[in-house]
Amino acid sequence: MKGVIWLNNLTLTDIPKPPIKQGEVLGKVVGASITHLEKLIALGAIPTDVGRVLGSVGVIKAIDVAPDLNSRLIGRHFLLLPRLNYVGGINFNGILAEYSSIPLKLLTPISDYYALKPETLIYAELSFIYEITNYVKNKEVLVVGCGPTSYIIVKHIKDLCNVCVACVHNQQIRSKIAELGVYIANYDNINDYKYDIVIVLTMNDYQLINALKAVRNNGRIIIPPNFPEALLGILGIDADVGVVNLIFPKHVVNEGIFEVLERDFTDLKNYVNFTNNFEEALSSMFHFWRTVIYGKSEDELPSKVG
Repeated sequence: MKGVIWLNNLTLTDIPKPPIKQGEVLGKVVGASITHLEKLIALGAIPTDVGRVLGSVGVIKAIDVAPDLNSRLIGRHFLLLPRLNYVGGINFNGILAEYSSIPLKLLTPISDYYALKPETLIYAELSFIYEITNYVKNKEVLVVGCGPTSYIIVKHIKDLCNVCVACVHNQQIRSKIAELGVYIANYDNINDYKYDIVIVLTMNDYQLINALKAVRNNGRIIIPPNFPEALLGILGIDADVGVVNLIFPKHVVNEGIFEVLERDFTDLKNYVNFTNNFEEALSSMFHFWRTVIYGKSEDELPSKVG
């Protein structure tokens, strides 16, 4: 089968069909997304093992299960999303392949309707936004990062709190965020004020260090579930210590959240590339916020790769 693996660069090549280990589900990959995580691996910013299959977000249709699992799982669709310590392509073989074998405990069941919609991978990845709304009401909030994720988060919380967004001066989506009626600050100026909550949506060392200085005493730092643990050291925080002001919101995969995000997707469509070809996806991945590789039906592989 074909898969995208790490060989000191991103490589599309022939790899063996994965064996099914205890607790794992073998699935035909219906769709997979190339996110900032795969881009950071490609740039050498996040380490991974040579030969590892990449891919942290995707949908599979189960075709077999390990002997210790219920065979009734076969035929169902499951969603893979990144979690701290459990990121496909970094902590285990991911989903950018024709077939993938993944621990059931890391998979979320998903309806056939949403499993077969390419946009679902965008909705699912952004679904942690729902939990953020539980923390920000009547707070002073700094969003550190200036991209499509920042835009969607700000759109959902701007009426609940006082929001400031830290952007690089020439970022393309800066003006789009400003249209939401929130204050935009340059990174160099964010330490002029202290915030109750800082939402981290950047992985730039300098920007992160500045952002942490902007948190009030006893304030909270919110880090999305797609922030790799390998980069937590930049924050000077050990996630296992249980620091009281560190919040890791979880993905909330349900149809109600998907319906809300579906309405917002028209604002993001120009930032996403949908293709059924791996070669096109890899060649264009740095030109788009997200690249989604999807088949035309549940029985078709996500790429025409021969």
